[in-house]
Amino acid sequence: MIKDEIKKLRDMTEALIDANNVLLENEQQWETAFKSVPESIFVVDIDYNVVYANDVLKNRLNREDFVGENCYEILTKLLSIKGLDALKEINKPIFFKCLNGWYSYSFSAIKEGNHLIGYTCVLKNENDKVMVEQELIRLNEELSKIKKECGYVAA
Repeated sequence: MIKDEIKKLRDMTEALIDANNVLLENEQQWETAFKSVPESIFVVDIDYNVVYANDVLKNRLNREDFVGENCYEILTKLLSIKGLDALKEINKPIFFKCLNGWYSYSFSAIKEGNHLIGYTCVLKNENDKVMVEQELIRLNEELSKIKKECGYVAA
């Protein structure tokens, strides 16, 4: 009887060790994938407090850690704006002075089953896109000026 109980304990211990190894392997794979993304990414809980920020974001902002900080407070400081409403209305690239560049951001829900447990936020560098758009506007204005000088009238 005691031998049976000891065997059960050994089996349970082995099962726990195996489960722990699987968790560690999954965590390492997740960490590797998260670090390989070239965009700034952070994960927040349902109260919008940062629970993880990747190295890209830390390096771009020259900060070691964001864990525990409210993401809206971080974003409003970065953008020098007041209130959450201003952030919610932005749907185009934003100039981040501290990053010296144009970025868009997006939030994606993280769920366990039907329960919302947090969000992933991605800050995407949009410098090339904005520069191309500005060049197209400049070229259009130049073309309009040339058409006007030549007396061109659209039909």
